[in-house]
Amino acid sequence: MSRQQIFLVVAIVGAVGIFSLAYTGGGVPSRLLLAKGGGGTCVGDCTSPTVSITEPVDGSMVSRGSIVVIAAIASDNVGIMKVDFYVSNKLQCSLAVAPYTCNWNVPKGANKSYSLQARAYDAAGFSSYSNTVSVIAR
Repeated sequence: MSRQQIFLVVAIVGAVGIFSLAYTGGGVPSRLLLAKGGGGTCVGDCTSPTVSITEPVDGSMVSRGSIVVIAAIASDNVGIMKVDFYVSNKLQCSLAVAPYTCNWNVPKGANKSYSLQARAYDAAGFSSYSNTVSVIAR
């Protein structure tokens, strides 16, 4: 075997080894491999969900001591497993079925600003965050 033939065999074996490491059990391509545009087609759910807060609108004034309904819409090519609602980065509610609404008890402090955000999850383990909505308690 010539040096060129040996080099070619080593290169092919190395490439197959790297490609094989990018696969998970059962011959299913890993998300990393698919994200990098490598090998095969995606089987099942390969798309992250989308989520958006619809109420309240950004910049709204909310009454302190009141209950405000935070609403979101979420979608995915296969299905939504749950939607979490956060108020100033603290988990407020978690829902597994639509409609995705969360009753938030606004604290009594006046002139406080709060950030609202939702996070949707799908069955494949993908998740995404919504837009951030800012509200002020008056």
